[in-house]
Amino acid sequence: MTMKTTGLGSRCIVFSFDDIEDASPTNVLAIIGTKHVFLCDTYLGPDVMALVRSEIRQKYSKNPWIIFNSHADWDHHWGNSFFRDSTIIGHELTRKAIDANGARELQMYSRYQRGSVEIMPPNEIFQGRIRFPNEGIEFFHSPGHTADSSSCYDSIDKVLFTGDNVEDPIPCLTESDLDTYVKTLDAYLELDIEHVVVGHGTIIATKGLIEENLAYLVSLQHGTTKMQDSPRWRANHEQNVKLL
Repeated sequence: MTMKTTGLGSRCIVFSFDDIEDASPTNVLAIIGTKHVFLCDTYLGPDVMALVRSEIRQKYSKNPWIIFNSHADWDHHWGNSFFRDSTIIGHELTRKAIDANGARELQMYSRYQRGSVEIMPPNEIFQGRIRFPNEGIEFFHSPGHTADSSSCYDSIDKVLFTGDNVEDPIPCLTESDLDTYVKTLDAYLELDIEHVVVGHGTIIATKGLIEENLAYLVSLQHGTTKMQDSPRWRANHEQNVKLL
């Protein structure tokens, strides 16, 4: 297992991991607040999160943690149990999906677990959004890649964590509701953003990647998509067309 760290803005650290074969690197975002460390997603298990916590404690902060799950896909929440005594925030649909599918997915993908994984859904749920105004942090429902998808916005460093809603080069659909997905990406563009951290792939992107993802989704809506030469683009597009 390899871990790459990238500093971002005045208080953000991106942890990137590339040990899932045939997949883009997975990114976890830590935001060093004044009273808490906020962590967006927990990847594949407690062994990984032990490395993340050690890095944060040694170099940045010993404050308590608040964990955020961007959605219920297995590769984004298996490290929750490492923070069992912390607040773990997620949308109500994320909690329901982890309760319904977590055990089955752990059995299916057990070869990827890092440490002893215990399925642990969020212990604090929200519907629309939840704010920490003194920390400049907001978590909000942003359905797209999945119906339960949520995002994190850091208004101090102007960083948006999108989970799997934004991908390089194009999104991977798991839902056929393109109208809702388009509305979510449109809403992203209304935010004051300098950096975009995606769940997989490009470690640090800009609004440009959101605009490219949005243009692709709109082209799917209208049947005007132009094929690209990139093997990854074609693979994602073929999967999307098959789903639709």
